[in-house]
Amino acid sequence: MFIAIVAGSAWSVAGLPVTGMVVAPLFDAVQIVAKANTLLVTLLVGVTLGFDRLREIAGIAAAVLLLKLVVSPLLIALPAHYMALEAWQLQVLVIESAMPSAMLSVAFAKRYGCDVRLASQLVFATLLGSMATVTVMMRLLG
Repeated sequence: MFIAIVAGSAWSVAGLPVTGMVVAPLFDAVQIVAKANTLLVTLLVGVTLGFDRLREIAGIAAAVLLLKLVVSPLLIALPAHYMALEAWQLQVLVIESAMPSAMLSVAFAKRYGCDVRLASQLVFATLLGSMATVTVMMRLLG
């Protein structure tokens, strides 16, 4: 990801073309890979997701759910109330902070030799938990 950001920024700063006979097929190929990325990461989460040790991770899952889905939105909402934000801006900030963990974190866990099954279980837990917390946040924010 870092390399892609640096390469894209360098391309933009250099003023290189983004359309043309040579560049357009290159960008089209990158778009195809980008679309496949979402599918592949979702498949990775599904393949590595296991329900065999749910009792073992209950405490970790509860802590992650509390921190990610409750504490994080509160840490965003409290100082944001004192800023000169319009209502929709506050809503976007709080709702975005209440979203589930990114599925890409499972791919990172696999890449860097971490516990992939635990990562996928926690991502899945935040996905399920966010259904309730995002609904509550939306109602509270009006």
